[in-house]
Amino acid sequence: MKTSPECIPCMASMAARACGNAGAETARVQEVVIAAEALLTRADRERNPAAISSELHRLVTTRLGDADPYARAKAASNAEAMGLRPALEERLAQCPDRFDGAVRLAVAGNIIDLALFDQIDLEATVGRVLREPFAIDHIARLRRAIDESETVFFLTDNAGEVVFDRFLIDELLAMGKRVALGVKGKPIMNDATADDLPPGLFDDLEIIPNGSDAVGTALDEVSAPFRARFDAADLVISKGMGNFETLESNPRPIAFLFQAKCDKIAREVGAHKGALLCIHNALPWRPPTTS
Repeated sequence: MKTSPECIPCMASMAARACGNAGAETARVQEVVIAAEALLTRADRERNPAAISSELHRLVTTRLGDADPYARAKAASNAEAMGLRPALEERLAQCPDRFDGAVRLAVAGNIIDLALFDQIDLEATVGRVLREPFAIDHIARLRRAIDESETVFFLTDNAGEVVFDRFLIDELLAMGKRVALGVKGKPIMNDATADDLPPGLFDDLEIIPNGSDAVGTALDEVSAPFRARFDAADLVISKGMGNFETLESNPRPIAFLFQAKCDKIAREVGAHKGALLCIHNALPWRPPTTS
């Protein structure tokens, strides 16, 4: 996947948003934005958007002198999502197909992307995702892949979102699967590290940090334990656009769960912006032409 021209201003806005989350003063924000624009101007657009975003994130955090500018925002996202858990469980209990509902909740949680959005209405998103058709609906294939698997490696995305993921993980455990949780090794935007997991929520799982601060899952940067688990798992469940950008061409059996939150990704999958997506890479999903 190559970077499109429209990705560049979006990435520039991410730099400014990181400054805002860090509480940086105006002069520092201007300095960071100028440096970010210079980096983006010379960026090689043959690379995927996640790779350029990773380079940008490292520049921004270095200039800010803050390795984790989203720390407070991540904690707030977790608190809000945890507060919704009882209501989410009630909504799930009302679903005629609990597995389908759990997949939908996991995709609903993917809206918690503070690098892209300043304001998020979680309850409205849950209502939409529980009733809206998926643009690419491989849920039945995902269920079959789980049935055929013993081990599942679940790659998380954002803080807050992980609370929604827990419902699907509970379904995997109820199906008798051995589940390991992959998280970021170092802070990167509002992605979840092991320290960002809500206390007690995943104590029953093996947590495997990937050792990296890259957007998505850059397999050439991950730790040996993470890579070994990725390669050995019968099935990988991958959350979020960054993981999709970095893993969509990987031959391992992967199911991608996310929302198409930008026009570039929507075009890549042949869907509309905001589309709900459950893509199993064993099935055809690419539109006739992509850029």
